[in-house]
Amino acid sequence: MKRATLAHMGIFDRFRRKPSAEPQTPAQLFEALKEALVTGEAQRFEALCREHRAEIVAAFPSWQKPGKAPEDLETTVQVLGTTAQFLATALGEPEPWRRLTEPEDNPFVRWQAAREGIMQRVEVLDYAGAVERALALLVDLDSCSGSGRDQEEEITRGMLGQLLRHLGRVDEALPHLEWTLARCQAQGDAEGIGVYLRQLHEADRDRGRPSTWALRLAEHLEANGDADEAAWLRSVVRRFPEGEPLLRMVVSVDGRRFELDEARLEEGRTVQVLFQRNREVLAPAQRWTERGREHGSGERFEEAIACFVAAAEADVHDPESRYLHAFTLMGMNRPELALPLYDEVERLAPGWFHSRTWRSMAQRQLEGSLDHGAVKLIDILQDGRGYLHRASGMTEATANFTIVVANLNVQFLGEG
Repeated sequence: MKRATLAHMGIFDRFRRKPSAEPQTPAQLFEALKEALVTGEAQRFEALCREHRAEIVAAFPSWQKPGKAPEDLETTVQVLGTTAQFLATALGEPEPWRRLTEPEDNPFVRWQAAREGIMQRVEVLDYAGAVERALALLVDLDSCSGSGRDQEEEITRGMLGQLLRHLGRVDEALPHLEWTLARCQAQGDAEGIGVYLRQLHEADRDRGRPSTWALRLAEHLEANGDADEAAWLRSVVRRFPEGEPLLRMVVSVDGRRFELDEARLEEGRTVQVLFQRNREVLAPAQRWTERGREHGSGERFEEAIACFVAAAEADVHDPESRYLHAFTLMGMNRPELALPLYDEVERLAPGWFHSRTWRSMAQRQLEGSLDHGAVKLIDILQDGRGYLHRASGMTEATANFTIVVANLNVQFLGEG
């Protein structure tokens, strides 16, 4: 924490008032110390510390508890810090300063350390470990009270709800997300309201059902300046009352999404055709897939496969990790392992990118009507980068290459 000094007691000027009588209880002693600081009476402050040194040391642990502290948290922290520092430097009494700066004794420091531990678990993709730490922090918070504790609970429960959702534990996430949304609404926190309405909307989509939060989210977005996203959400609710299909094509015009038959294309606009799924990819799966791509680009194919497997385990509905896993296996000339993965992709997202074409090639390899050299050349023609040839070494074009391209030409045109 920031070390307060007597030379900087001017920060308390706004609290100036007349001094009170000599303190009789620990609570009165704390108020007397605070009063001396806010009124700038350095001599009285030092006299109180010297005269009541033993009482301060004994009472300090109770003053640290947020429920016992005055409502002005910033002032409380400054009083504790200034008092502890004076006792340590002027009176040779280090115990209050030690309690104030070591996590096990200072709840604010302890809570901050706990949050950092949660984020460290997330960084190494240990979301389950992050959840355990968040739950432990809530238990710690339950033993305290006060405004500082309440703010910490809001942060922690919101974090816990999102972690649980991205672990696929939606039913466990909902109470925390709903509780945090209610707190944000009570405080008029527009940004927080938007975050947790979005989380609850996506939680419904995670379960493959129509979102019961979409219209409330749309209303909030429109009121806060995002009319385009609000219009998109209302369009989805209107068009798909029973829930969105697993996969469909949509159009993005200058960054705004439309259904195919609703887009108005005009000259000078930036237009993209996009895949639209009925749910988000969960965060751990996204990050494992990103790592897999990096390994694949670096020609570390076994490591890439391990990442794609981890991504698929993290999100049982994710087609992309399975698609890239199968694609890598095709590059390693393992069509027998790629084929069932392409079937999984089709089940999760029918028509995902070129999955049907690549499944057909895997099947033909197994039947003996297509060899691996042709597969790699097709990859170069389709992608332009030749990802697959690096997985097992480039060979010369095979005799049946022309026949293969002719046979697959219609499929390539149809998919993309």
